[in-house]
Amino acid sequence: MAVGKPMRYKTFLQLRDEQEYRDHFKQHYVLSSPILTFDSIAVSFKLTHHIEILRKEPAPGQLRAFCPQRAERLDWIKAGLQDPNANLYFGYDRKRKTVDYNRRVAIVAANYAIIIRMTAQKTAEFVTAYIMDERSLKLATRHPDWNETDCVWS
Repeated sequence: MAVGKPMRYKTFLQLRDEQEYRDHFKQHYVLSSPILTFDSIAVSFKLTHHIEILRKEPAPGQLRAFCPQRAERLDWIKAGLQDPNANLYFGYDRKRKTVDYNRRVAIVAANYAIIIRMTAQKTAEFVTAYIMDERSLKLATRHPDWNETDCVWS
């Protein structure tokens, strides 16, 4: 599980349809799991994560829809996890409306977020990745910088 050289975030994955993106996610993340971050955290992926990653949050009363903008950035997940220049913050717990000390948010390429949930020391589970809008980016960057000392494992 060697950490590779961080890629540029200009390359977009171009596949034919949603099924090909699902297959790509399965092959490159689920079956290759865990993926080691630049700071040696082993991140595991589950097959159910492809549903979240390929679909955008719907408006109230609507179903999740395939989101090509999210799908074509699938390869950015690994690159972001392995990027030593990523901006790292603690996550946010919407229910409790407070900082979540067991989630790590890596922001790369100005506004692309990769979120992992710490499950044990140097072990985490992938949660999601998405393009942040301006409001989300402002909120995320107000959270404390992520550090292993203050991290809580679930």
